[in-house]
Amino acid sequence: MQGDPEVIEFLNEQLTAELTAINQYFLHAKMQENFGWTKLAQYTRRESFDEMKHAEVLTDRILFLDGLPNYQRLFHVRVGQTVTEMFQADRQIEVEAIDRLRRGVEVMRAKGTSRPRTSSSRSSRTRSTTSTTWTPSWSWWKSSAKRSTSPR
Repeated sequence: MQGDPEVIEFLNEQLTAELTAINQYFLHAKMQENFGWTKLAQYTRRESFDEMKHAEVLTDRILFLDGLPNYQRLFHVRVGQTVTEMFQADRQIEVEAIDRLRRGVEVMRAKGTSRPRTSSSRSSRTRSTTSTTWTPSWSWWKSSAKRSTSPR
């Protein structure tokens, strides 16, 4: 199926964000593990794997639309030096994703895509759910890190 070039470009932009998040989360998980924060590292590693699933869905959709998924491009990977900096960097990548997905949904609506529940709307619902649960979790870990300087 021949897809609209603007829609394919949006999907590739979102794919770039997912690939960036995979790398950022995975690096943070390894750093957290090295710091001794094993539970946090496990959580962050799962987040990285979730991003891989999002990338797979986007790749499938781009290919379905006869586009070429761009795996060569990444956005800037933000590497936190402390757990708090990691949380801030990881939260920022999610906030940017929500904004990007909202723009993408508008593009697709304007184009009148034949499939309203595209991979991006599924991703948007996932992000929306994740971000609401992520913020309290992030706040809890941040306050936990302030209460104790020893690794858990």
